[in-house]
Order: sequence, then C-alpha cells, then structure tokens
Amino acid sequence: MIENKSQSVRFFEIFANLVLRFRWPTILLVVLLTAFFFIKMQGLKFDGSFELWFVKSDPAMERLNKFKNTFGNDHFVYILIETDDFFQPETIRRIGKLAVEFEEKVPYLEDMTWLGNAEYIEATQEGVDIIRLFEEVPNNSEKMALHKNKALNEPDFVNSLISKDGKTTAILLEIDRYPEDKINPASEIADTVYEVLGNPEYRDLEMYVVGPPVFEYEYNKIAGKETPFFFGLCILIQMSFLAWFARGIRGMVVPLVVVILSVLWTFGTIGVLGFDLNLMIIGLPVLLICVGIGDAMHVISEFNDYCYYGYDRRKAIISSISMVGMPCLLTSLTTAVGFFSFVSAPITPFRQMGIYIPAGVIAAVILTLLIVPFFYSFGKKAFKKKSAGIIKSRDDFFNRCLKWIYHIDTIYPKSVIVLFTALCMLAVIGSFKVETESNQGKLLTRKVPIRQAMDYVDSKMGGSASLEIMLDTGKLDGVKDINFIKKLGELETFVNKHPLTTDTSSILDVLRKTHRAVHGGKEKYYRLPDSTEAVSQYLFMYEVSGGDQLDKWISFSYNIARLSAKTHSLSTKDTRQLMADVEEFAAKTFDVDSVKVESTGVVDGMKTLNDNMALGLKRSFLLAFSAITLIMILAMRSFKLGLISMIPNVFPAFMVLGFLGFAGMYMDVILMSMSAMIIGVAVDDTIHFFFRYRREFERLGTYNEALKATLVTVGRPICFTTITLTLGFSVLMLSNMTGWIRIGALSGFAFTWALLADLFFAPSVLLLTKPLGPERKVVQMVQPAEGERQ
Repeated sequence: MIENKSQSVRFFEIFANLVLRFRWPTILLVVLLTAFFFIKMQGLKFDGSFELWFVKSDPAMERLNKFKNTFGNDHFVYILIETDDFFQPETIRRIGKLAVEFEEKVPYLEDMTWLGNAEYIEATQEGVDIIRLFEEVPNNSEKMALHKNKALNEPDFVNSLISKDGKTTAILLEIDRYPEDKINPASEIADTVYEVLGNPEYRDLEMYVVGPPVFEYEYNKIAGKETPFFFGLCILIQMSFLAWFARGIRGMVVPLVVVILSVLWTFGTIGVLGFDLNLMIIGLPVLLICVGIGDAMHVISEFNDYCYYGYDRRKAIISSISMVGMPCLLTSLTTAVGFFSFVSAPITPFRQMGIYIPAGVIAAVILTLLIVPFFYSFGKKAFKKKSAGIIKSRDDFFNRCLKWIYHIDTIYPKSVIVLFTALCMLAVIGSFKVETESNQGKLLTRKVPIRQAMDYVDSKMGGSASLEIMLDTGKLDGVKDINFIKKLGELETFVNKHPLTTDTSSILDVLRKTHRAVHGGKEKYYRLPDSTEAVSQYLFMYEVSGGDQLDKWISFSYNIARLSAKTHSLSTKDTRQLMADVEEFAAKTFDVDSVKVESTGVVDGMKTLNDNMALGLKRSFLLAFSAITLIMILAMRSFKLGLISMIPNVFPAFMVLGFLGFAGMYMDVILMSMSAMIIGVAVDDTIHFFFRYRREFERLGTYNEALKATLVTVGRPICFTTITLTLGFSVLMLSNMTGWIRIGALSGFAFTWALLADLFFAPSVLLLTKPLGPERKVVQMVQPAEGERQ
C-alpha cells in the first residue's frame, strides 16, 4: 500500500534532503549566527528598578514623574545602626564620621541626615534659631542628658533617626535626580555605600541597609548569580536524564547543543532589541532548555524508532523529520503564541518577554531541524532491515504502563471524564480564591539579607516603605492658606491614626516646631498656627534662620504640598485598604474642584502593579487560549477536534490556580506568567498526540486501534518530555525569589496533570465523541509502508 503523503510531509522530506545535502554550509551558517548573537549579548545590562514594571503611559508613572519634578527623586538609602547606647561621646563621634564619609563619597547625593545634623528649632531673643543637636559632641554628662532629652522628645526624630530606647540610630541618604545619560546609577550608589560600610573601622557595627538603590543592586546580584547557576544545573540534570533516555553519547549531546545555542540566540536577540535584563531573566535559560529539548527528543526518538524498524541512517533522518517536522513546528508556534500573549499585559517586562521568548522558542525548533540531521547523518550506513517487516514490540516499563492506560481509556471512558470534570470544577472554585501580591519585598525569601534588613527596619523604626500624598491647590501660595493647612492637618491626623501607618511627615512639622519656638519652646504650643499671616511668617522665619528642608515638603511656588506616610512593608491587600481609606477621607475633607489629591510612591506603585497584574493575567490567558485554539482548529482541520485538543491544556492551568486558591498562596509578578506558560508549553505534547492519532485513525480506521498505535509511538516521548520539563523547572526551587521557587514546584504539578489529561481525559473524549467520523475497515499489508509502523 502506498501512503498518500500530505503536503507537510512532502515539504519536510524536501527540507531534510536539502539539510543533508548542504550539511556543512548549514552548520557554518549556524556558527556565524551564533557568533553574531554572542557579540550582541555582550552589551546587556540589568535593570532592577521598581519603575521598570510600568509602561511609560501608566497613570502611576505620570503621578510619580509629577512628584519627582516637584520634590526630586524618591530614591533613598536608609542605614540602621544598632548601638549599646547612642548617647555616648565615642559612639556619636564614630557614627558622625561614618555619616561624613557617606556625604563625601556617595554619588548623586542630595542630602544626608542623621541625628547629629538634623534640624532642631529653638527660641531666641530675636525669634527662632535652627541648631544641630550634636554638631559638637557634649563634653559633660549634664549637657549630654539635655541633648538626649531634646532628641527623644522631638517627634520628627523618634522612630526616624533614633529609636525610643536611644539604642538604634539611622542615617538617611536622599538621592538627587539621576542624569538621563547614566547607566544603572543605583548600582553606583549601592556599591559606594557597601564600600564605606566595609571599612574595617565599621565592620563591628550591626547595620541594616534598605532603600530602592540597594534593592536594585541586590536584585541585580541575585539575577547575576542565579541565572548562570540555574542554566548550568539544568544542563547537568538534562544531561543525566538524556544519558538514560537517549541511545549513546550523541543522543545526550545533540539536544544540549540545540538548547544551549537557543539560549545564546535569545540573549543576543534581547541585545538586538535594545531591552534590559530584569528579574524575569532568571528563569529564561531553564524555560528555553526545557521547552527546546522536547523538539530534539521527539526527532531523535522518531529517528531511533525508524532505525529500530530497519531503516538506514539517511532514510531514517528524512522519515523522522517528515513525520514530526510539522508537529514540532506547531508545538513551537503554539508555545511562542502562549508567551506572545504577554504583550497584552500592561507590565513592561512581560511585554518584552512576549517578544524575545517566542524568538527563542522558534530559534530552538530551527536549530533542532538543522543540527539534529547534521549530527545524525554520520555513522554506520544502515541497520539490517527485517525481511518479514514484522518486528516484536519493545516490552519495557513504559510500554507496560501505556498498555494499562489503553485498557483504562477503552473500558472506563465515561468514568475518566466524570473524574476529570469534577476535579476541574473544584479547581475553578479554588481559582476564585487566589489573591495577587505585588510587594517587592515579598519576592525574596527570608534568608536573603536585604529581606532581613527590611523586616528589621519595619520592627525597629516603624517601616521601610512610604505612601506619598501630593495635594495640589492649583494656585500660587495656596499651601499658605490657613484653611488648607487645617484640612491638611485633619488628613495628617487621620493617616497617623490609621492602623497601617506608623508616622507622617510634612510641612506641618516645620510649622508646629516654629510655633513652639516662637512661644518660648513650651510643648503646649507644639501645634499649628491660627492664621494665614502666621503661616507665611513662620515659613519666612524658618528660611532666614537657615532651614533648608522646605523644598522637600512644598513646591517652589507654594502651590503643592506633600504628606509622607511611613508604613511597614505592607501586603497588597493592606496597601489597597490603606489607599482606599485615604482617598475616601481626602474626598470628604477637600473640595475636589480646588484641591487635587494624588497618591504616589512605593505603596501606590504596589497597588497599581497589583491591578496591572490582575488585568495582565486575564488578558494573556484569554489571548493565549484564543490564539492557540484557532491554531489547533486549523492544524487539526476540524473545529470539533481542535476544541477537544484544548481541554488537556486548560485543565492543568485551572488545577494550578485551584491549588493556589485552596492552599492560600498568592500570585506575584513572577508567578503571573504561569497560566499562559502552561497553556503554551503543555500544548506541545497534545499536538504530537492528536497529530499521530489522526494519522493512525486514517491508517487503521478504528478509534481503539488508533489509540493503541498512538500510545505506542508518541506515548513514550511525551512521558519523557514531561519528565524533562519537571526535572528542569525543579532547579528553580533553589532560588532566593519566592516566585521562581513556586514556579519550580508548581511546574511539575502542572505538567503532570497535563500529561494525565493527554493520556486519559483526551483519549476518553475522543472515544466517546468520535470527532473523526465513522469507523471503517482498512486492509493492512504485511510490509509496512514508508513512514508507517505496526
């Protein structure tokens, strides 16, 4: 019987012939392209900034830019220092020396504040004077006690520059606007801070450092360490697995060559596109290795089967490429589409991933179709072909399992469908319980020093994060109006009493301290003035007395005021609650037509990022599902079969979401990639299964026999690809990033369910719905035709 070959089979036969005919020019082209991409990846740099997660047109970025244009950079470095007692002359001198070193050496520094140079407003005969409490260290215990009393009773200082018990002190480094032409200035700052702290003179001090430049630096360091580590570990694991799965050294080396080159090409593509690296890059090599190795394994497995059935080397290569070329191309296309769906997410790193990961996936399949034929074209001429054409099937563990699966599918198809449907419904219920989390601190495990520093600052000084509130009066000198000042005071009181805040700072602090100084320093006068004239007078007195902090709290034209609320490192749920409460109170307090109240800063950014995550998750999932469904319908040449083929791919995504919901685990910015990734990757095995099932049904004529033949031929490689995906992604559980740890753990869970759905649920649906039409009798020849196997 002569096989009626499809156009795709003929195309890949011609392609394989050309690759074998021009194998040396082909491999030279691969080498040249690799050299090009290697050069392009040399200029890559890492960006760990919080702003990276937002598109430029995002309203949160517009508010942040307004804040920066008005009050300067929101970046800072906060150094917490533990002492036995700060109020000891030697301790003060030592920390003062450290503070001066920071002031002299840290680049882009706008202001350095510690208890020694903090402003203290006191009364004089002429009016008020601004002094520095520890500009000169007190030389006797009485003076030290006086200064200590002043410091510990100044609201501005306590829990900001000094703890209530006087043992913990802090140095605040406020950063100026970064030059636009500077590359990674945050790392310069962090490098210098750590260099100063590394001085032997200060090594015995117990210090904790937080702040955006330090976070960026630490994220950069983690990514720089973990990316190559996971790359190497994943290669080692895959090498060990391939040594068991593949037949010979060649079967182990060739797939690794394919995936290593695909990783290099992808990083080179990132360089060509002009993108920066970010935290999502940590899992990129693992992802490309696990996805790319599957295509090579299918081609090699098919080649080995043809050789097992007596084909010579050249014929086996051509037949294997013609048989799996189209499924491999489609698996790569659907995987690429799955990740391309990220371009719909309003999050910059995901939009970039939606471009360079599909490029890497396509590169992997191209390299597979070029490199595998090249390396397998060398060797013995042929195996001896069996004269009768009947070869005894291999009987090993996998084949026995596949035979058992066949019996379950054919005997209990309805029970299988009921079981999977019930599990899916339960998972859907659980998915509604999933909460999203965008707190950057919670991206790190507690064993990471920067996370420990954040937690310590939260516990000792009231918080490492802040909500910045801008109040725009819309008119010159509007901030000086006593009615505005009083309402700002009401807002400040509300925010101060809120259970999720620890402290506030604003221009009101300057007004209260000046009012107290004017009235002889009596504490009962630590309150706001009573008139617009008094506000203007106090601000004037403050400036002429040497005060230099006004530009931090009010704009140059006195039309915008800033209220800064200190918080702990809040969860996204708490962040949302805090902002809603503040917005509601501000709307009741201020006339919206005259005063515009806007929130910005880290807390606002976390809330906005959370909203963007939820929107991006929905968009990417729907786009991936819709696009891949359309591809499957076209590829299967059947609307019904295309829809059925998507069931095994949606099922594991819901299983993961359901597990997260019932387990109480949150969805963070890294784990957000999971749903679309599952659909894009899990569909690979589904394509191989359904393509082979259709072909076997056309050849054998019955659904049961087609299932048996499909399980025997592609059952083994899809089991192996699931194993390699699970093992490969498992290395991510060693990460310091909680999101990658969860992806490493949940990937095996997801891909196992995808495999079970391919082997049990999909066959049961096929057997019951019979989407390929009525069964028929097919006369079989003893000698198998080319491309066919019993």
